[in-house]
Amino acid sequence: MFDLGLRRGEVVGLDGRGRGPRRPPPVGVGKGEAQKEARTLPAPTMEAIDHWLKVRDLIAKADELALFVNTAQLKRGRRLTGQGLYHVVRSLGDAAGLRARPHGLRHASITAALDTSNVVRAAQAHARHASPQTTMRYDDNRQDLAGRVATALAQALASR
Repeated sequence: MFDLGLRRGEVVGLDGRGRGPRRPPPVGVGKGEAQKEARTLPAPTMEAIDHWLKVRDLIAKADELALFVNTAQLKRGRRLTGQGLYHVVRSLGDAAGLRARPHGLRHASITAALDTSNVVRAAQAHARHASPQTTMRYDDNRQDLAGRVATALAQALASR
């Protein structure tokens, strides 16, 4: 989720079928009915997916197409739902002493993309935002531009 800045629905929609040695799984991402874009998986992400697929193959006999499946007894082997993914991320965060949620991972990814590239257009492409204004909201949160303006205005008012 973090590496590619994926949305919850994109993650649960990923399929793991069609993999071969050294071949990344098909990663088509996009929101809603938008045309899906192929994304390159970083090597560490591919390695993690390879490890997961070994576990998944022991679990998933019912829905072998889904990359991520439920491991809970009642729904074992079925495609993980958005709510299930939310539960997994929250549980892992709780175990680590962090407040984690799927959109928080996406938000952190887009913010890191802005920090790393410092080019709004590159971060916009990473986030797959249709409008640069949407990406700029993350930039404002990162730099707290609105907060800085508010502080400067409050200081200016106080000095009068």
